[in-house]
Amino acid sequence: ALVYYEEIRAALARDDGSEVPANALLLAKAAQQAAAGSSDTRAELQALGATAEKLGAISNSDMRSLRGAFGEVSRAVVSLIVADESLANDRYIFRCPMASGYKKWVQTSAELENPYMGSRMLHCGANTRWAP
Repeated sequence: ALVYYEEIRAALARDDGSEVPANALLLAKAAQQAAAGSSDTRAELQALGATAEKLGAISNSDMRSLRGAFGEVSRAVVSLIVADESLANDRYIFRCPMASGYKKWVQTSAELENPYMGSRMLHCGANTRWAP
């Protein structure tokens, strides 16, 4: 599921919403399937699936709404990783003080690429701690 999340994050950092809804629906499906087989992180995976479904329903041309909904998906991803610390391996968490709504996101690269600001402020933010 987190592979789709990273695809969404990278696309938003590039100001490209074209594949975000499709990847969000794939993320929702993967999270729901994982929730069915997990007892330890079922609630977190269900929350991730629900927020990803909402993201998937947004028009790919509405970058502002995509980024806002991505914040809620990020909140669910951070909660999932806090619940299962093994998922933090090879992932980095950042926080943008200028973002509206939820300000954190997770990415697989140590080089900050802000999905909330995109090309306007790609490097705005700082590494932060793993906490919801």
